[in-house]
Amino acid sequence: MRNLTKDFLKRNLGYIDREIKTKDLYQCRKIILDYIGVTYLGSRLINDKMKEFIKRLDKSDSKSSLIGYNKKTSMEDTAFINGFSAHVADYDDGSNAGIIHLAAPILSSLMVLLDNEEVSSIDFYRGVIFGYEIAYKLANSIQPFHKLSGYHATGTCGALGATVALCVAAKTSFSQMVNAFTLTAINTSATLKVLEGKSELKPLNVARASSLAINSFKFSNCMFDTPDDILSGDFGFLRMMSSKVDLEQLFLENGLAINKTYIKVHASCRYTHPAIDAVLNLKKEHGLDNKVIKKVKVETYSLAVKNHDHTVIESSGSGRMSIPYCVSIALNCGNATFDKFEEQYIQNNDIKSLTEKVEVLSSTEYSDEFPLKQIAKVTIYMINGSNISDIVDFPLGEPENPATIENIIEKYNNNMKIINIPQKHIENLSFQILNDNLKLADLSKCIRRINSLIEEDIHE
Repeated sequence: MRNLTKDFLKRNLGYIDREIKTKDLYQCRKIILDYIGVTYLGSRLINDKMKEFIKRLDKSDSKSSLIGYNKKTSMEDTAFINGFSAHVADYDDGSNAGIIHLAAPILSSLMVLLDNEEVSSIDFYRGVIFGYEIAYKLANSIQPFHKLSGYHATGTCGALGATVALCVAAKTSFSQMVNAFTLTAINTSATLKVLEGKSELKPLNVARASSLAINSFKFSNCMFDTPDDILSGDFGFLRMMSSKVDLEQLFLENGLAINKTYIKVHASCRYTHPAIDAVLNLKKEHGLDNKVIKKVKVETYSLAVKNHDHTVIESSGSGRMSIPYCVSIALNCGNATFDKFEEQYIQNNDIKSLTEKVEVLSSTEYSDEFPLKQIAKVTIYMINGSNISDIVDFPLGEPENPATIENIIEKYNNNMKIINIPQKHIENLSFQILNDNLKLADLSKCIRRINSLIEEDIHE
């Protein structure tokens, strides 16, 4: 009898080992650089609140370095805190097809292995690539029905990707990998309720996913007997998580997942990006005086409308989820960088006024094109009766319209400015990450050095 779980893991492990090329390793390094910058940024945005949490942690098992704090904590706590930081700004990479963020849960787990001398750089890269492959394909097999049932794939499929990433990087046996994968599948859950109102807890789903992966990875050493095939059956992961399942997605061999993800250039939910790009195109072409704008209409795919069409902005997280707010800051400021979601912009009267003029509508035509295309049409209506419009099919950062290495380095440098340390240390870290001969110990040393330079007042 076929064991879907073992077949899924084994065939995809063989696939990535056949497929990995030099360009894929370079893509790994770009992903890591983007993750590091986003996570340092996130650590500063939640610094005061997270310090209170760190003070209360058990210090008896402090072996893993945090990102953005001059502290070491347990592997689980490090993965949890780094995972939360990585998703706070909603600036991390992901996939539209799977409706999932990948680097945040997967790398937040893997980074705890930096100080493990038994883990080589190439095994670390294999972990990244395999983790992406598993999370991406699982998400694709159950979306969009997984999301429509209220689940956050970053917290569910992301946790499973992170778990197998750890197993590959640490070169566990295949049986231990299956055991760890099963443990995570039994325990994973993440609700999209976190998107509502003033909630700041969307990153909690990432934090729990990263921490759960560590727990499963460690507990799998005990090799307790587990259910035989956790993906299959009425109570298996797939049917529990979705009303419809496309098993073919689990075994597709049409290019590695790390090359199919987007890297964000705007610090907001990916659903807002086509509209932002369209607005920036119009602003560049026509200049635009916001005082003569009567209203703005955004037509896009249906999944980008629910929970993303609100005009009352209650928090930074609420702003990042709002197409009207993102359109307004793009028109007012000419960009949607992370600082545009701070209170001074949220409370700005000009931005508020324009936000209220933005209407977001679902287009059947554009919905039918998703996820192959992420379309938004923005039409700006003027007081004098004229209008201008622009359509974006692939926002910047998509594989079809990829962010360049210059884009990624610029984003990294901008994110790292928030930690206020000498630029030479920031550049040295990016050099280490992009270096063909990256050594994990050197990367860990750079991170610890930067952490030590960040002013901290967490008292023992």
